[in-house]
Amino acid sequence: MRQGSSDGWSQLLQRYQGRLLSFARGQMRDRTEAEDAVQETFLSFLQGLGSFRGEAGIETWLFGILRRRIVDVFRGSAPRLCLMHDQDGGDAAADVAGHEPTASWYARREEDHQGRYEALGGALSNLIGELKQEERLRDLEVADLIFYAQVRNQAAAERVGIDPKRVALLKHRWLQRIRRDLGADGANRGALDEFDVPVDLLTRIWEARRLSCPKRSTIGSFELGALEPPWRDYVAFHLGVLGCRFCLANRDDLRAQSNQGTAARALRERIMQSTIGFWKDDR
Repeated sequence: MRQGSSDGWSQLLQRYQGRLLSFARGQMRDRTEAEDAVQETFLSFLQGLGSFRGEAGIETWLFGILRRRIVDVFRGSAPRLCLMHDQDGGDAAADVAGHEPTASWYARREEDHQGRYEALGGALSNLIGELKQEERLRDLEVADLIFYAQVRNQAAAERVGIDPKRVALLKHRWLQRIRRDLGADGANRGALDEFDVPVDLLTRIWEARRLSCPKRSTIGSFELGALEPPWRDYVAFHLGVLGCRFCLANRDDLRAQSNQGTAARALRERIMQSTIGFWKDDR
């Protein structure tokens, strides 16, 4: 696509259009609004393609764009940048008499906060990757509940079926590990401690990066009844208990694929026409 060929773009549309539309329809009542949001998501993807470095997968990036677009529709506001600090911090003029922070000061502050956000995201990714690799999926369910869903220890223990003391111990160990990972980089030391409720930040990162989401192929195997424990049990939890909207959209798209026809092709053609200016081979 970066070479200006429409063939790869058409394949990408065919691959991701359905799951994005399923997600949008789950959040928006109006079918036309959902289709418009998906179309604008793909257009934004193309416009920002130069900045895509592959740290997250294409699907995760597309879902992130679409989610922000849906939020914009409901709130009627500009996109909100997710930083380490949401609050403005008060009136700067009151803190520094006679002087206002310069544009470069704000840029450095934003860069610093974003750097800490990325460092915390990396620490969480390492933790969740280890749980998956070692197939400690019951522990992963606990992590989903306390960090993503913000469920209290007692409720998480009841949902998963383990002792509440075990949940408390896991949470304590995980937070210690995250702080230790952040502490390895002096610039990010104390990133968790700067928040009154650090779980709020963990939740935002969890959703933005889709840390615990199973692969689409894994969801497909689950739907076919071909997935073995313990992954079968975890996917059932992830879809049925956690209710992950992104993975439910993938599941719904998989179920609907056999019935997709004229409507799906019409939307794909509409998106192709709206992005035709990006492709050299169509000029």
